[in-house]
Amino acid sequence: HRVVFLDEIQSVSSADRVVLGAYVKNAGISGAAGLDILWKNRDGRVIGVSSLNAPEGLGAWTKIEGVFRPPFGTDRAAIAVAYHDASGKLELDDVYAVRNRQSDEDLNVGAHGLLLDRSGSLAISQVGSEVFDQGGFWLAREPQPVFLDRLFAAESASAEGGVVALEGVFSAGPGIGEGEAAFGLRTAENGVVWTGTCSVEGDIRCGLRVSLDDGLVTVGADGARRHAQAFKRDAVGQIVIASGTRALRLSFAQPTSVELVQGRDSAVLLLPLVAAEGGRGFSIPIQLDFSAETNEANELMEAARNADSGRRSYGEAMALYEELLNRFSFRKDLSDRAAERISALSTRAETELVRLEKETEDVIFFRTFIADHDRLAAEIERGRVAYAGSSYEARYQTILDRLNEAYAAARIERRLAEAAVQLARGRDLMTPGNSAPVLARGFFESVILLAPESELAEEARGELKKIEAILGRK
Repeated sequence: HRVVFLDEIQSVSSADRVVLGAYVKNAGISGAAGLDILWKNRDGRVIGVSSLNAPEGLGAWTKIEGVFRPPFGTDRAAIAVAYHDASGKLELDDVYAVRNRQSDEDLNVGAHGLLLDRSGSLAISQVGSEVFDQGGFWLAREPQPVFLDRLFAAESASAEGGVVALEGVFSAGPGIGEGEAAFGLRTAENGVVWTGTCSVEGDIRCGLRVSLDDGLVTVGADGARRHAQAFKRDAVGQIVIASGTRALRLSFAQPTSVELVQGRDSAVLLLPLVAAEGGRGFSIPIQLDFSAETNEANELMEAARNADSGRRSYGEAMALYEELLNRFSFRKDLSDRAAERISALSTRAETELVRLEKETEDVIFFRTFIADHDRLAAEIERGRVAYAGSSYEARYQTILDRLNEAYAAARIERRLAEAAVQLARGRDLMTPGNSAPVLARGFFESVILLAPESELAEEARGELKKIEAILGRK
């Protein structure tokens, strides 16, 4: 139960940090009781709740305080006294809420600001612009997941030394239960490592809220895909959120199943939890600094352009463009250009392959090998070489093999027909009254040269033995 008791804070944005605090004293409190911030959008609808809870059994006035970051779309905030599955007496005094752009509990990495607030919610922004927020545990529920920001933190560490840690009691709500949970954030090379563990059962997942307007790319074994709507994808190794200088990359030690659920105000990216000490959890490196890769991405694009328009090595160019898509999707300008060129080269190859297949079948049907074989074979070979290293190389080779096999069969057929004529002419010169064995011998030898492994050649060898017998008697 909640009772709103202070005037709303106006003109709140998701770039703000709200410091909430009070002096509390309680008697006989069982469960969670304290202060809530109700985050509201411009229409006054509550779009999120953050809780600051008092320890149980306080006999004297004690100060509690927490730093919170408003979720996307926040326009105002209401402060309330709150009882969550609790009973007893709660006294509050000197309640305050201070809105700041920055907090001592922010962890700054380069141009990015990260806040792991007292509810266990992670938010990442850059120069006041959000990249994602409400990172933490989500309950996978239809029609859309529910963010679980109900960590009643017992311990925390400041951002000094590049480490933030929270642990305490975690409530997943009625029917799900509560247990222990912990969250952590520490700096690492090029970014941070975000961790979380939870002992609560149920379909709880790691999740974060993103804006699809900023761009979202998943990278798996079969390449990179850009997403603009809800999806499910297995075996994902990396996720790139946003693009350019605002991008960040989540990496996974093992291929991971990813689901994006479209909500009313934004989209929620859900990831499975894995077995961990204390229950289930996650450990995700988040790359924030791409400066070391920027020059490499530009060099790769230059190499792809050279192979594409310079040397016309389209297979090599497609491989380079694919590498750009898979490794440098944070550079939307380059990855969009790479995707465009891959599509164009694929369309070009498909169109050319259809034409070459038709021409090959026409040459085979109309038997115009003498006029067309060499020209058509050279054209197919040029396409095969141009697309070497791509999936199209094998298709060019298949057409070339079909043409050459048909040409070889036609040549054999033509030689057999010519051999049959030569055999008939030789036999004609061996008929009574027209006997010319020396001249006939040349025709029979020609039969053997034209079709040495055929039945015609065997017949010609028989005729030559007759000629040898005749010439020997003479």
